[in-house]
Amino acid sequence: MAKVSFIKLTPIKSGEIKEVKFNDEVIQIHQYLPVKDKIALTERVLVQAFDDTNHYSLYRLNILFIIEVVRTYTNINITDKQLENLTNVYDLLTLNGIKDFVISNIPEDEYYGLYHKVCGEAENLEKYLNSFAGIMKTITSDYSATEMDVDKITS
Repeated sequence: MAKVSFIKLTPIKSGEIKEVKFNDEVIQIHQYLPVKDKIALTERVLVQAFDDTNHYSLYRLNILFIIEVVRTYTNINITDKQLENLTNVYDLLTLNGIKDFVISNIPEDEYYGLYHKVCGEAENLEKYLNSFAGIMKTITSDYSATEMDVDKITS
């Protein structure tokens, strides 16, 4: 079989953006998100989904996921101030039909593929954080932070 040089393949352009009208506004919705952006979205969700007992709520994970999908896949601007009340933002997205509208305009395999990856990462992270290795890492990190605080106090 003859080998084909990777360089000779036609480079893939950035993902298509679909423009759709919603309440007299033109909403731009990415049809594909580059992997680096999917990883960043996943990390933003996971950082906020876990509580201080190293567990996550699937309900909170879903809320965060929807908000991040809207922020990342569309040109809808949600301010940091608005994000201080996540449940309010989620309720507004849901009650105004924006959530369903955005989801229905992202290819199913793109949306659900990312959703399953985020859920899988949450499960894996929860298992790790509550494993012996995860607990030891937390203890070590806490000890290091305490050690630095003691050094600051005694200086």
